[in-house]
Amino acid sequence: MKPIKTFMFLLLSLVLVACSSIKVDRDFDPGYQYTSLSRYAWLPQTDNKDDYDKDSLQDRRIRAAVEHTLTEQGYQQVSPDQADFLVHYFTGSKTRRDESHVTVGMGYHTLPWSMGARTETRVRDYEEGQLTLDIIDPASRQLIWRGVAKRRLPETSTPEKRTVYIQEAVQETLAAFPPKATIQ
Repeated sequence: MKPIKTFMFLLLSLVLVACSSIKVDRDFDPGYQYTSLSRYAWLPQTDNKDDYDKDSLQDRRIRAAVEHTLTEQGYQQVSPDQADFLVHYFTGSKTRRDESHVTVGMGYHTLPWSMGARTETRVRDYEEGQLTLDIIDPASRQLIWRGVAKRRLPETSTPEKRTVYIQEAVQETLAAFPPKATIQ
C-alpha cells in the first residue's frame, strides 16, 4: 500500500472507531452514604405508562444488562420494600448533524492559477441514542445518582448487536457507581 493510502486507511479507521464510542456523563449527591448500599430493586411502575419505554424487547435487554452489571458489582436484587436503592431508566434519541471538510482534487484545474486542492463540506444526519440510568433513595424518593450514556446509533442492526450496544452502554455508565469519595 502506498504511504498516502495507508495514512488515509488509518485515519478512516480511527474516525469509524470514534463514531461508535459511548459518551458517558454522571452526576450524584456527594453527601449521600453510598457505602451502605447493597440491595436494589426496580422503581415500581406507575399507572402512567408514558414514563416507560414501550419497546418490550429493549426493556428486557436494558433490565437484563443492568441486573447483570449490578450483580457483578456485588449488589443483590430484592423487592422494593427491602431495597437500599431503586433503579429506573429511560431512553431517547435525537437527530444530530455531522459536518466534515474533505480535501479533494489535488493538482491542476481548468486554469493555470487554480492549481491546488479544493475543500468540500459534507453534511450527514444521524441518530444518537441516549440511555439514562437513575439511582433513587427509596425512603425520600430523591435522585442520588444519574448516569447518561450517548452513542451514535447504526442505521440498521440485528437483535444481537442491539443487545451488545445496550450491554456496553450499561457497563460504561455503571462503571463509576457507586461514586468514589470526593474532596469537599
